[in-house]
Amino acid sequence: MNATKKRMGRAAMCWAIVTLTACGGGGNGNPGGDSSGGSGGSDGSGSSGYSDLSCAGGEAGGVQASDVSLNLNGSAVSVCQYSWPDSRGLPRTLSLKKQGNGNPGNGGYAVQATYKGVDGQTLITVNAAADEAFGGFGYFVSHEKYRWYDGANTIAQLHGEDDSARGLTLPSKGGNSFHGIRQARHRIQQNYYRWGTTNAWVCQYDADMGQCSNGETPKDLTLHKRYDTPVTIDWYIEAGTDYPRIAIHYDISAVPQAGLVMFDVRGPYGAMEFANSETQALLQSVVWKDASRVFRTLNARNPLHWNTPWRWNGVDDGVNRMHIMSTQNGFETGLLAVNTQGIEPAGLAQDDYAGGFGKDVNNDINWGVSHRDQDCSVLSLDPKSGCYELPLSGVWPYQGANYSYVAHDTPSTNKLLAWGSHQRLGSTEAGMFGAAVKYETCWGLDAGKALSGGSAMKLYQQAVLLKAGNAKVCASKF
Repeated sequence: MNATKKRMGRAAMCWAIVTLTACGGGGNGNPGGDSSGGSGGSDGSGSSGYSDLSCAGGEAGGVQASDVSLNLNGSAVSVCQYSWPDSRGLPRTLSLKKQGNGNPGNGGYAVQATYKGVDGQTLITVNAAADEAFGGFGYFVSHEKYRWYDGANTIAQLHGEDDSARGLTLPSKGGNSFHGIRQARHRIQQNYYRWGTTNAWVCQYDADMGQCSNGETPKDLTLHKRYDTPVTIDWYIEAGTDYPRIAIHYDISAVPQAGLVMFDVRGPYGAMEFANSETQALLQSVVWKDASRVFRTLNARNPLHWNTPWRWNGVDDGVNRMHIMSTQNGFETGLLAVNTQGIEPAGLAQDDYAGGFGKDVNNDINWGVSHRDQDCSVLSLDPKSGCYELPLSGVWPYQGANYSYVAHDTPSTNKLLAWGSHQRLGSTEAGMFGAAVKYETCWGLDAGKALSGGSAMKLYQQAVLLKAGNAKVCASKF
């Protein structure tokens, strides 16, 4: 798989970022600015000197932030922990790992969340998966489009770099601000990078194939360039709401024109043990809404595996885009799109990832009930093999369970969750290029009812409320 206590009003939103504590200011990545700012620095590689100062602030009854040391997977981890009352008035927490402060690796993403179960009493604890490569949530990932299929698939690979760097592998800087007592924002900034060409590569989009079909990108290393493309991730927490909002601003203004880079966006990204930290909890169901249709697995109470039947033909205008997973014991996690306004560039709102995402093994469009696989003993990656019951892994619009299986009939305990898009961003296709890629999601965690025979999940119900404008589902921006 290719695969971070003083009340203050709006006029005095104070940030503690790296070695600075500043009030006011704004823009251009400066403390106090909105999410249009960059990540700071110009070398595209981050700075080993990044570290988060104290994040303490807020007031009782609203959002509070504290410097806390957690014991996660046998190690002490320094975090900025936010606590707030949710829509039921019950406590929730979100813990974001700090950069430095004695922590191993890098920071800038969630490593723990807690909330009360449906009885209002049971504490549900969601910890980062122990997998060091993916454990944690909310970091940014973006894949360079495959250019060739003969060894090195991307420009980045030709230059010995990761073509889809996981944000948890990059240094970050972070800090928070408060708006009154009810709202907080935690900003995380990183120097991401993107490999591309020095001359524009014109996209002749083939809707049937779901990709640009013309010619090949030159392999001459002198015709390639590494662009600095910083990312800013703002976490919003609000008293009286259930889920934090994650606003992503991927700055590609260093790329002077369309056709030089081509990529997708997969953040927020990561793996959390959302079934009350039960590492062996089996995945039960998946449901998502892409730009036009709803997908849902139809597996009753059986665990999710490659023989699971599905439908991808429901049209539901009552929800925005979403990606939800549940486990057999009824726990859920998911990403819910806040709205379709404010998304940049405009082409980001088009159908996700692959034009042929409804195709079966015979390459025929199948929006209805899934095809039945042939007699295969192991999972095959050949789309013509007939060894798939679920849709071909490479055409899922949202990365997650599709890359979690090692055998055809074996269920998975891997709880990777990610957002998604097609891989044509940055191309010459209309609506795919701009100075930045911007979008927002809400990260939902609930002890809901597992999907059974197509009935709605709790997070699906929350997605309906969110679309309808219910202000209690997700934190608002300020």
